[in-house]
Amino acid sequence: MASMNEILTIGNSGLLASKSLLQMAGFNIANANTPGYARRSAQLQAQAVLGMGVSVQGPHAVRNELMSRHLNTTYGDKAFHEGQLSGLNLIQEAFNDLDGVGLGNSLNTFEDSLAGLAGNPAGNAERQAVVNAGIALTHSFAATRQQLHQGVQSASAQADAMATDVTSMAQQVAALNSRIRAMTDNGKDIGGLVDQRAALVSEISAQMRVQTVHQTDGSILLYAGGGRPLVSAEGAARVSVNHLGPAGNYLSEVVFTKDSGQGEELKAIGDVGGRLGGILAANNQVVAPTLTNLDLLAEEFVNAFNAQHSAGFTFNGAAGGNFFDITDPANPAASMQVNTVVRNDPENVAASDNPAEVPGNNGNALLLEDIIRDTPFMPNGQTGFAFYSDLMIEVATSKQAATVGLEIETATVSQLETMLESEIGVSVDEELIRMTKANQSFEAASQVIRNADQMSETVLTLLG
Repeated sequence: MASMNEILTIGNSGLLASKSLLQMAGFNIANANTPGYARRSAQLQAQAVLGMGVSVQGPHAVRNELMSRHLNTTYGDKAFHEGQLSGLNLIQEAFNDLDGVGLGNSLNTFEDSLAGLAGNPAGNAERQAVVNAGIALTHSFAATRQQLHQGVQSASAQADAMATDVTSMAQQVAALNSRIRAMTDNGKDIGGLVDQRAALVSEISAQMRVQTVHQTDGSILLYAGGGRPLVSAEGAARVSVNHLGPAGNYLSEVVFTKDSGQGEELKAIGDVGGRLGGILAANNQVVAPTLTNLDLLAEEFVNAFNAQHSAGFTFNGAAGGNFFDITDPANPAASMQVNTVVRNDPENVAASDNPAEVPGNNGNALLLEDIIRDTPFMPNGQTGFAFYSDLMIEVATSKQAATVGLEIETATVSQLETMLESEIGVSVDEELIRMTKANQSFEAASQVIRNADQMSETVLTLLG
């Protein structure tokens, strides 16, 4: 038969266990909306000494590292497409031909003006129309290039800001690693710090794809950019973006350096991923190549058109010169303009291919008209109009692919979040039920102690 002391010990253990369960449920409810918080649970088991009550093992955070890692990867995939769209939306208006003001419309208008000149090569109005359409075309080239260049600059600014954010969060993860190691050595509860770190890793994953390696001392290592250390045992690396500028075709690259800022810059050797990777992918694969190709189109078009124009003859039978000029060879599309001689006097438009048959000969005007759509003057063998059309198609298809990708990853994120929330999230209703059960257990343990007290009083009275 159990002694009175054993009965009191059993009752007291029940009180303490019930109190722990009540506190744990209250803590869960209080943190139900805390980002990164994992529900706490506890296990009740018999005391080591048989018949001496109950003990509480925990609380322990309910975690699913495999699903959390999968969710972080999906966060990065979703953010990648968001970054792509952010970069591509910046240049959408550069190709707004449907609104009647894009470069494609300017090319068509210029071609139409040449057709009008071919129909009446002696007409002053037709010659002036060619000059006016040529001026409008140069303005359209310049405006399109400016929008593309602004897209590159905006993407660069966003990438710089994201790199700074990733660096800051990586430093916070490194600091939490140090605190977790110290508390693990002292046997203290690290659950709250682990939750904070998990939330930071999720945020980093949205900005840049990372691989997480758990260490036996409770710390984690993070790798990014194809294996570059982002958080190591030594601390966090600094993330930055190098913008290569015109000489580098306006491309950008991610680099990692030690926290001290000393040592060699390590370039990313794999996909960066995340929102930062999406911004850079849009820039490096679409925006920057479109900008350089627009300059190429302007340069090759001017060379081809000037060559044909120089082969013709003006209203008065003089040899035709350049119709267009490029004042800055480094920026052909931005510096393209109609030659001053032609702009000041439309009679200098070389419509004739025979000096003896001016001004009514239209042989050269017909050839000039063919240059835009029918003459394959581009280095890849395309016509100018086909080359420009491919630029528009590349932007449109890239944006469509990013849109579809975002829709798919958004749905995947929603499903994974629901699954993970059902496993590690806090259900207030369930916690209230646990509190009710803990209260009942508390009352039961209290009753044991009250009964033991009454028994003691009865025994003492009998011994009296």
